[in-house]
Amino acid sequence: MRTLAASLLWMLASRRRWDGRWSYRRAIRPIRPLSPIRSAFRFFWSLLWLGFGLAMAFSPEFRGMFVQFWAGFARILSRLVQKPGALSM
Repeated sequence: MRTLAASLLWMLASRRRWDGRWSYRRAIRPIRPLSPIRSAFRFFWSLLWLGFGLAMAFSPEFRGMFVQFWAGFARILSRLVQKPGALSM
């Protein structure tokens, strides 16, 4: 639990530059300030990923649905590879 808290603090303290690379020094001022729309999008996107991670960690039902979704996707793909007209029934 302590390493999780330390990694979360590191993620909050480190800065991502405007070109997508990580800057390990704390930025005094951003190179290119984010627009309010982009920063709101990044905030809600991070909330979405946080919710997904918490659901995967603490909900066996969610994990089961996730696995079943990808199993069905793989089944459709394998059917397409075996018979290239399988979905046009």
